[in-house]
Amino acid sequence: MGPLRILARPMLSAIFVSGGVAQLTDPEGHAPAAREVTDPLLDAADEADVEIPDASTTQLVQLNGLAQVVGGLLLAAGKLPRLAALLLAGTLVPTTIAAHRFWEEDDPEARQTEQVHFFKNISLLGGLLIATMDREGRPSLAWRSGHAVDHAKLATEHAAEIARLKGDLAREKAKRATAVDASDHLRVRKELAKQQLTPDVVDAKHLVDAVRSDD
Repeated sequence: MGPLRILARPMLSAIFVSGGVAQLTDPEGHAPAAREVTDPLLDAADEADVEIPDASTTQLVQLNGLAQVVGGLLLAAGKLPRLAALLLAGTLVPTTIAAHRFWEEDDPEARQTEQVHFFKNISLLGGLLIATMDREGRPSLAWRSGHAVDHAKLATEHAAEIARLKGDLAREKAKRATAVDASDHLRVRKELAKQQLTPDVVDAKHLVDAVRSDD
């Protein structure tokens, strides 16, 4: 892990650890805001005939706080950082919707304050989403898959080219093996002239072939 990540990850996770501790130690204080999210979800589940395990709002607040503490500590320590960032992003969405509903504030000053917190959380969410994609310089699975396909294609092309070259070389060797060298004609003619022999075959090429067939 590079020095930038060693510094940045604890900085990003600090607010989640502190917020999670606050939810664990004072769930009743966070319960009213949490009901802005839990009640509509429970009503929607009832209308859809979906059974949801019974859990009080304070228990849900504590569960959310525990997830933030665990995810924040994992991210700060660089342990399963991508999974930890995804967990924190999941807790941030309901927290933001429940606690910073600036559009419902009538007081301009309170609206502005909640709006700042809302968009602050949106920025944190963006940072967490980037952290979920951080592979610390290692190539992604998609890149490795594409690279493997390209490598296999290139290897196939190289193998085909090598096979073609080997075939050309084999054909050239066979052609040379069956071809009659011009020097053979000269040597035969000289030998015939030297010994004053008349070959059984008139053409020197046939004589060479006959001599070679005897070998």
